[in-house]
Amino acid sequence: MVKVKKARLSIASVKLIKAVALLKEDGFWGSAEGLSKIFKGCSDSETHQFANAPYYGYWPSFSKKKLKGRLTQLVRHGYLSNVWVDEDQDYFLTLTPLGEEAILEFTLPKKNVPLKKEPHTIRPLK
Repeated sequence: MVKVKKARLSIASVKLIKAVALLKEDGFWGSAEGLSKIFKGCSDSETHQFANAPYYGYWPSFSKKKLKGRLTQLVRHGYLSNVWVDEDQDYFLTLTPLGEEAILEFTLPKKNVPLKKEPHTIRPLK
């Protein structure tokens, strides 16, 4: 019997899946090109409506090619799927049940960081 090892997702990959889920909640689908423009923070006629979205401009340091590659990798691993839309003659990305499961499973633990006392730089005279 061969055991299939489930791949561990990176934080960036989970954030990409979450961004696709948030886009779906807003009532939109995006192609890999469109999503990479949103994630890079490109401002044009299609993406200006997402300027206030939490995922807009989230990865400005990633190239479009790298973002598209990550999205393609998530499709290959089954977290996202391509849906053909005849009207636009293009593939659009949507979440799969595996992707929804990955979002639910992945939670970052809250760090318990003690508040730092600010040093006094000005003291009253006594």
